[in-house]
Amino acid sequence: MLHLYILFIILTIYLYFKWHLSFFIRKGIVGPSPLPLVGNMWKYITVQKHFGDVYDKIYQSYPKAKYVGFYKLHNPAVLVRDLDVVKDVLTGDFSSFQDNDFVLDPKLDRLSVINPFFATGEQWKELRSLTTPIFTLSKVRACFPIVEQVTKTLVEYLSGPEGKNNDINTKTLGEMYTMDVVASAGFSVEGKSFTKEQSPFRKLVDDLIAPTSSNAFKAFVTLFMPKLAPIFGISFMAPEHESWIRSFVNQVIERREKLGEKRQDFLQNLLDLQTKHTSLISDDLVPGQALVFIAEGSETSSMLISYSLYELAKNPDIMHRAQEEIDEIYERNGGGLTEEGLMQMEYLEQILYETLRMHSVVYSLARKATKDFTFQPQFSDSNQRLSIPKGTTVIVPVRSIHYDPAYYPRPNVFDPSRFSEDQKKMRHRYAFLGFGEGPRICLGLKFALFQVKAAISSILRNFDVSLSPKTEQ
Repeated sequence: MLHLYILFIILTIYLYFKWHLSFFIRKGIVGPSPLPLVGNMWKYITVQKHFGDVYDKIYQSYPKAKYVGFYKLHNPAVLVRDLDVVKDVLTGDFSSFQDNDFVLDPKLDRLSVINPFFATGEQWKELRSLTTPIFTLSKVRACFPIVEQVTKTLVEYLSGPEGKNNDINTKTLGEMYTMDVVASAGFSVEGKSFTKEQSPFRKLVDDLIAPTSSNAFKAFVTLFMPKLAPIFGISFMAPEHESWIRSFVNQVIERREKLGEKRQDFLQNLLDLQTKHTSLISDDLVPGQALVFIAEGSETSSMLISYSLYELAKNPDIMHRAQEEIDEIYERNGGGLTEEGLMQMEYLEQILYETLRMHSVVYSLARKATKDFTFQPQFSDSNQRLSIPKGTTVIVPVRSIHYDPAYYPRPNVFDPSRFSEDQKKMRHRYAFLGFGEGPRICLGLKFALFQVKAAISSILRNFDVSLSPKTEQ
């Protein structure tokens, strides 16, 4: 009798997964065949491929499809290929895909959950409304004196013993620069990244962005198995880091209140604006947004600096053309770095956009259907539409789009002219997604470009860059 019960249970489980994994077959939608439990993510689960490479394989396998049905573990998901459908998901039908497909437990991640990237529904709208005024162009340009000072420190560092006749790790260099900018522009404190004395601020940021196996595991749980987090107490952010950021922010605020100070920085702007959003006021709001500024202001920009210098070192003709533009603009503006000069560096900006195309910080944009939705037919010659239920994951494969020769001929060639005004007009707007698009586009893009242009222009004004013999190409 026991054998019959066991057989019945096994058969029931088998039939459940068989039915669940036949979702797209029943809908008449083409896609790769899934495996039980892991769906189409086997090579990611077994650490054979990055999930972005798994998505790219799906993207490449169905060149005529506007979207493809696949299984993110055992859950049906949709990978979008056609740029008009991408536009619908990110902008046109935004109300149906408002939330990112990341789930954090508010009890475990009190600070991360109020990051606009993770926030959902009305909370996201409130947070977006709160933070948008902080990143206007005028607020970004107000940071120029801080950015200028850090670029001087950067050049002094490269001109000194650490820089002369030494190979420079551009990722580390970018982190040092952006940490100092974020520390000063964000909180009016010294980052001291270019000194041997490591500040507590720099140590925190180093810990936050370190590519550890622990961080990778937490990202995996967040992306693919979020329901396990509360069961096993897995938080996206380490509790000690959360405690540190709270303590750091509170100390800065208390010092200002004691001295009666008001600074022109991110923290002060946040303190001034939160009074207009009473529904968001809590002990978590200010440290939570401070965490966003620290993590995203340093990591994303430092990667852009690193990859830009790498591509310039590989392409000396492009580097020399950039130097000519920078030298001409510097001389036109009195011989030094100026706000106006940064805005005039069009070719350098093209270099940064091409760098982001080839080395995008995000491999994909993951959205969650916030209501039932019906897509247009999968193929141009078909009338078969796909209806998905609320909660379905929709993937926009950024890297695959950025390397699609239909939009970027010879995609493996570094060519900044792709982002000249004439070239951009000839291309679908949604062929570039380095900062995202639509209402959830990266708010900090102006600040990121501002500080990165300042760093790269200061380096190229004073130095040539070349590849180290140790560099893997």
